[in-house]
Amino acid sequence: MQKTFRLDGSVVEVLKNIDLVLSSGKSVAIVGPSGAGKSTLLHILGLLDKPTGGTYMFTGKDVTKLSEQEKAHLRLRHIGFIFQFHHLLPEFTAAENVMLPALMLGKPKAEANAKALELLELVGLANRSVHRPGELSGGEQQRVALARALVNSPSLILADEPTGNLDSDSATLTSELLQSTARQNNSVLILVTHNHKLARQMDEVLVMESGRLAAFQAAT
Repeated sequence: MQKTFRLDGSVVEVLKNIDLVLSSGKSVAIVGPSGAGKSTLLHILGLLDKPTGGTYMFTGKDVTKLSEQEKAHLRLRHIGFIFQFHHLLPEFTAAENVMLPALMLGKPKAEANAKALELLELVGLANRSVHRPGELSGGEQQRVALARALVNSPSLILADEPTGNLDSDSATLTSELLQSTARQNNSVLILVTHNHKLARQMDEVLVMESGRLAAFQAAT
């Protein structure tokens, strides 16, 4: 897989000959310097961007050949995103924010609400379900975003610096919940982080340098 951009008439290679196979139920951390291509790779894996060369097989399909509508459905059904910034809807309660992807998938409101409350309890926010984002701390908002990403039991969980704004205890909770969810649902978890302590908690560590996969390191 390759990804290039045109900048001031020049071609910039962001990803170079990426060859990656990931196993269900496994957690992988991607580490490397800023500008190495980590977030670009994550966006392509999450169908938010597309490669300029190569194929990407997901759920048995070459997703580079799908329409935008087909990719949007795959994202909603099979992919959970957690970013450094939570992107919660300010007018909705915590539970309503978590429910939203399930409702968009057509699940009954009662079922979506029950799943949202279950996940909020898992992230330690059972007593904050009716609070809106403006009434929550930054760490609490991030945990709501984590619950939202997991509400549709995704087969691929993508986390881009998910603990960057969290304290140590919340970061540990987030890491443990992501890994346990991946194992229980037989999902793939891919986490981009500059936190090497967090990276070592994953099953494998993938090192990126200058748009290439430089090495796999077994997590210790």
